[in-house]
Amino acid sequence: RMYEISSDPHLFARAFFDVIKVPYLYGGEEFASLSSIDQKNMIKEILWASGICEKIPVVPYFTDGGISNKDEKYFISNIYNDNPVNLYSSKRGDNIHIKSTCSDYLLSHVENTNVTQYAIPKEKASLYAYPDETLEVPIKKMLSANEPQHSKQIAFLKYHDLNRNVGGYTCYLNSFALFLSMEEIDVSHPLVQLFNGVKTYSDMQSLEIEFLTLQDEGTTKVVEFTLTNLDKVEKALQKKVPGAKLNGVLPFLWGQLNATINNYVNIVQRIGFRYMLLKLIDSEKTEADSNIDCYNITISGNMIKLKSSGEEQHIASLYPLFIQYLS
Repeated sequence: RMYEISSDPHLFARAFFDVIKVPYLYGGEEFASLSSIDQKNMIKEILWASGICEKIPVVPYFTDGGISNKDEKYFISNIYNDNPVNLYSSKRGDNIHIKSTCSDYLLSHVENTNVTQYAIPKEKASLYAYPDETLEVPIKKMLSANEPQHSKQIAFLKYHDLNRNVGGYTCYLNSFALFLSMEEIDVSHPLVQLFNGVKTYSDMQSLEIEFLTLQDEGTTKVVEFTLTNLDKVEKALQKKVPGAKLNGVLPFLWGQLNATINNYVNIVQRIGFRYMLLKLIDSEKTEADSNIDCYNITISGNMIKLKSSGEEQHIASLYPLFIQYLS
């Protein structure tokens, strides 16, 4: 029925953005500039993908938390896989950052052995807050020949499953935050740093960022932040950090987790992203250890692979922040 609304591409674009509940400011003009064929192809891709839920290929490529005992079996590659034995086990014990991206190609090309090859070169040590604990997989170099394919993939979250059925670890993750973006997220971003030490629900409330849902199951509390009005989110950030801008980085989830059960996080908003940053805020420390052991996390949703030249040309501006589907 939308195709019958008007032959005016701008009115059509506004109608479409109303339906998917995205402010016209974020991509409407770019959408209107596509040919009618490209517009229809994109709408078909979005509506088709909205009904699919499958495991998303998330590839961690950066940590500033180090690795316990410098042992590759504790590498960040464990975070988003189905390994029933190994977790990511850090060296540091708080405010650790894990950068990831979504890529079928990278999933099969990142080496999990000899992870010391990902250590930061000494000449670049001054660029990092924790150079001795920082490991970075050179994904940009690995993607150079495949970047067009990577740039046409957009992931949409539907739920998280944080698996606690792993024994032998001592410092399970206690609280975390998750950020999403269409571009790589810098650890020093003011929004990311704002969550330093936000260990409890009352800590999270003190940030004054509006949230859409609260999943409250005793000691497990997970909130999904409201992203339908990003001006309000940015104003909340600026109350704490004057002059700070979101610049496309979205606060998505914050959670405080139970130590003994699996935690299923049902996602209400459908958020488009290419990059994510998982912040491991703290853990259940013991007298013997003070690191963080991060669960295996399953991220399910769908991937949109855009095909036409028009869509590829406009993809960066068309999805600069997020898309929310009607459920």
